[in-house]
Amino acid sequence: MNDDIRFIDLLSTAATVAGYQGAEEVTAEHLALAADILRGQRSFDEAGTPVPPFVGTGDPFASIAPALRELIHDWYLRLGADTDAVLDDAALDIFLAEARAREHETRRAR
Repeated sequence: MNDDIRFIDLLSTAATVAGYQGAEEVTAEHLALAADILRGQRSFDEAGTPVPPFVGTGDPFASIAPALRELIHDWYLRLGADTDAVLDDAALDIFLAEARAREHETRRAR
């Protein structure tokens, strides 16, 4: 069985998790939870209590945390700008570590 995860599936699942939680934007935490869901390590029910769409604070499909925008774009290009590109476990772990590091750097700079 191939456990590789399509990059686009990771991003769309993270946006879905963010929307479910009523978040304004997708963060590294949403990406990590999405990866766990797609790997079968956690269930979507573990994303917390859902926030009704009319109560939510934004459209996470349209908003990615500023610290992550460039990283996601860089990885998209690194993967050949292919919408079907996949990440194996090692690449996914590297991507998630880089996402956390970018957010951490942004918080420290404030």
